[in-house]
Amino acid sequence: MAPQDSLADDVDVRRLERARPHRASELLTAIFDPPWVVALVWVVASLTVPGITWPHRLTLLAVGLICLVGGPYSALIAFLRAGRLGDRQVVRRRERHRLYAAIVAWVVVGMLAVVALGAPRPLARVVIAMLIGLVLVVVANLITKASFHTAACAGAAVILSMLWWPAGVILGVATPDVAWARWDEGRHSVGQVVLGGVLGAVGGASFALLGAS
Repeated sequence: MAPQDSLADDVDVRRLERARPHRASELLTAIFDPPWVVALVWVVASLTVPGITWPHRLTLLAVGLICLVGGPYSALIAFLRAGRLGDRQVVRRRERHRLYAAIVAWVVVGMLAVVALGAPRPLARVVIAMLIGLVLVVVANLITKASFHTAACAGAAVILSMLWWPAGVILGVATPDVAWARWDEGRHSVGQVVLGGVLGAVGGASFALLGAS
């Protein structure tokens, strides 16, 4: 572990120890936990993309939830039980590397699975956009730390605004609130929540860019 990684983690841990979070921030963090946000995106996408039969639609919905939500969540639980993570929200940046690698692997599996199942192109683009946003956060994690909660909300807001705008509006309004909650809880600095929001929005915007290509 590089000395600068340890120093950065110490700063994050001290900020967390000093925090006196409000109940509202804890509630926002729980409601907009990345697995639930990803699940919302995939459910909306699976149910709104036209041109597929209901049996096919439900199959893609189930496979996506397993790979994009169940897989990453199971990896988190496994790392926690193995003692490889200090806490569920992974305050230490150095502990995030292996978790992010596992999540990327699951998202790649999900992308390959939905493509193999003949998913319509817009649905495949949703997974690719998720993967792009995730990779951006992973790369940022090599240098600094970005809020994964804020990234997930911002990316979901952009994607959902193009699939079913009411859900996009809700996530768009929620994103700054989630950013505040992560700061209020001491989980992230202002810079880290802003960076997460920017990277997530870029990933979400790739959904539209992929459609234009």
